[in-house]
Order: sequence, then C-alpha cells, then structure tokens
Amino acid sequence: MDAIQTLLVVLGILLGLAAVGWWLAGTRLGLSRESALHWSAFSFFGVMAAVAGLLQKGPHLAWPIALADFALVAGFVSVSRGLALFVGKSPARWPDVLMLVAVSLLGVVNIALGMDPYLRAMLGSACVTGVLLRGLWIGVQPAQVEFGRFVGLLMGGPLLVTALLFASRVVTAAWRYPRESELLLSAPTIANVVGLIALTTLLALFNLALIFVSVTRLVRRLHHLSRHDGLTGLLNRRALLTTLATEQARVRRGAAPWALLLIDVDHFKRVNDMHGHAVGDQVLSRIAQVLRQSAREVDTVARMGGEEFCVLAPMTPLHGAALLAERLRQAVETSAKEAGDVAVTISIGVSLAQQGVTEPADVAVARADVALYRAKAAGRNRVEMPLDSELAPIASAREPLVVP
Repeated sequence: MDAIQTLLVVLGILLGLAAVGWWLAGTRLGLSRESALHWSAFSFFGVMAAVAGLLQKGPHLAWPIALADFALVAGFVSVSRGLALFVGKSPARWPDVLMLVAVSLLGVVNIALGMDPYLRAMLGSACVTGVLLRGLWIGVQPAQVEFGRFVGLLMGGPLLVTALLFASRVVTAAWRYPRESELLLSAPTIANVVGLIALTTLLALFNLALIFVSVTRLVRRLHHLSRHDGLTGLLNRRALLTTLATEQARVRRGAAPWALLLIDVDHFKRVNDMHGHAVGDQVLSRIAQVLRQSAREVDTVARMGGEEFCVLAPMTPLHGAALLAERLRQAVETSAKEAGDVAVTISIGVSLAQQGVTEPADVAVARADVALYRAKAAGRNRVEMPLDSELAPIASAREPLVVP
C-alpha cells in the first residue's frame, strides 16, 4: 500500500466516523435533524470518494473516476445546504441540481464514449470548484452573520483553500501541464500526497467548525431557557432578580430611580377550574403579550411564576410608574374583548427604588408585594401605589408576603 492509498484509507475512516456521528446527532441527540443529516451525507459521500480513489487502478478507470467526481460534488452540495438550513436559510435548489446533473453527464459520457483526460480532469475539477464557491455563499456567509467572523474564517478558510486546490487542477489540466498518468488524485505523486494531506486537514477543520457552531447554538439555547419562561417567553424570576440587582447598583451610585410593578391575575384559579388548564395557559400567554406590547421598550417584563408577572421600569418616577401601571391594567382588561377570549383583570402593586438608597433589591420586591396585597384586599382590578411611610429608606430586606 503506497502513501496515497494509506491517506485515502485514513480519510475514509475519519469521514465514516463523522458520518455516523452526525447521523446520531440528528436522530438521537436533538440537533437540527435536517442539518445533521446533510452533514452526515457529506461525510458519507466523502467515504465514497475515498473508496473510488482506491479503485482507480488498472485499465478500467472511467467508472471510479465518475464515481469520485459525483461523490465530491454531492458531498459539498450536502454540507453547504445543511449549513444554510442550520442558520435558517433556504437556498434555491436548481443550481445544485444543475451541478449534480452536469457531473453525472460528464461521468456517463466518459464511461460510454471516453474523453480526453485533460478535458475530463478540467471539467470535473471545475464542477467541484463551483460547488465549493457556492457553498461559501449560501452556507458560510449566513453562518458568519450569526456566529461571528471567527466562525466564518474557521468554516470559510477550509472551503476556500479546497476550492483553490481544485481550481489549480483546472488550470494545470487546461495547460496540459502534468502527464496524463498524474491527472488522477490517486496517482502516486508528491503533489497528490501533499494535496491529500491538505484535504484531510481541511476536512477535519471543517468538521471541527460544524461541531463548534452546533455546540454554540446548544449553549445559547440552554442559556435562553435558563433565563426565560417556557410558556410566555418572558424573562423568568431568576433573570429578573439579576437585572434588578444591576439596576439597584446604579441607583446606589446616584442614577435615576426605577419602579417595580408586581402584577397578579385576578381569580385565575376560577379560569383553570371552569375552562381547564389549557385555556388558562392561553390566557397567561395573551396577558404576557399584552404586557410586552403595552410596556415601554426600556421596560423589562417577566413572569415571576404561576399567574404573577412583574415589570421593571428604569428611570421612572412615582408619577410615571402610576401612569404605566394604569395603562397596563386597562390594556389587559380590554384585550379579552378584542380577542374574544376569557375575560380577566389584573391587580398591580407598585414600589419605587429611591436614589442613593443602599437597600437590597428584594426590599423593593417586598414593598411591591405589600402594595399588591392592598390592591387585592380592596377589590382587585386596581393599582396600589406605595404609602408615604414605604417611601422612606428601608434598612434591611425582608421576605415577600405570599399573596393568597
């Protein structure tokens, strides 16, 4: 076994393992199924090309050459389309189909009629080069937009260098520079050995880039889930408290005060008892949407749990907090009529973080909870502002009251 055959065997084994790995990632591990199966197909076609290279011995070379050319084109079509699907793009299919038909016809003509070796090598390499350059456009460019320049270089670099390798074959074949026996990638020449080592390295780097974007997407998704409520898409209690602590640190340094609106859906248990939990979830989702649309862009809307929501309004004085709370209350009350949904109302308790006060952020939550309790005790569907005594600085935090 010469160096070329050894490299082809190593390349085939590596791509075979990659094909199995991407198939498992798409069918068992929850990765984007379409993308993972496209990348698995890319590795599988790479194995096919390596096997075709090993078969390029003896007098009958036409069909292994046709198989290798088709496998290379089909593999790079698969990987570029898989990457485009991964970033949410849906590129046109006809250029890829046209390229596959062209390389298939080239193989059929070469098998049936025979072709000038230099012309065949030039056309086959041109097809591979075209597919690689298209892959840079439809797959790598959108990935760079989402994941950054580093990912663009990590993906685009190997594809571009591989495209240049095949483009150089087009040029040398057009000039009839190599001897006819050296046109095949399986020919035992120094140039082919270096080219296959480079190709193996580039494909390994490219698979590494695919793994990197997949893990990055997964980490981002987990981070999003850890900070957002699954039903409404709002920030959850943990994320709100983190934001609250940041805002409170700014207030301590003399920044403008912020207001906190604690919101509870009135008689929500009746909605679940009369209409079922599915309808209750729809009501919560509608209220979350209304709150998000009615609040200002600078406000943070979160779901504290159950039927309780919260709005953090930065740089908002007491009068502005009262206006905002009343606007939210009215928006929720009228939204059910507009949507033809179950009618519900909300009660809101308001608290204010005072400028320069060095109290913990959860003290403001506790004061808003007290105001909310007063709103519910006074008949619900109303806004309660903090009392004058509550606007005085509070030295230490206390646990929030549990609203019945």
